[in-house]
Amino acid sequence: MAQKRSTFSLPFSPRKIWGGGLLGVGVVLMLMLVLVLPVWTRLDCERSVTQLISCRLRGANLLGIAWRNQKVMPMVGAETNLQSAKGGYRYRTSIFTYEKEIPLAPFSVKFRQASRTKEAIMEFVGDQTAQRLRISYRVPWVLFLTAIAFATVLSCLGGLCLWLS
Repeated sequence: MAQKRSTFSLPFSPRKIWGGGLLGVGVVLMLMLVLVLPVWTRLDCERSVTQLISCRLRGANLLGIAWRNQKVMPMVGAETNLQSAKGGYRYRTSIFTYEKEIPLAPFSVKFRQASRTKEAIMEFVGDQTAQRLRISYRVPWVLFLTAIAFATVLSCLGGLCLWLS
């Protein structure tokens, strides 16, 4: 008597599963880069008649939607910290109040930009005659374009897998 073999088949091929997953991850990553990733930060400070420095820390994503609008008062100084020992963008500038330390941006920049920012803030804090300070930070475009390219490659690979299945 011959034994009957049972066959089991998946309703979807592995290519469709991988393709859909890659396409989904690529699209979600692309949307996050455009809608969520903060691409600029700006610090606006004013000195009052009592010599207290009040600042507003703002930031927005690529579409201009605000992700940060924080009042900082009184600002008393700034510091540049090493974020990573790896190459590339690795320094972050923070501003200080009497109570806390606040990172200026959620992303790291090269040492030269971070130290120039710290020096400008410390010069403003030390110069009693200076009334206003404005500092702008932008996300390193190399980092942003690399992330966009990665999301595009993932989406294209997912689409190719779906097309081939």
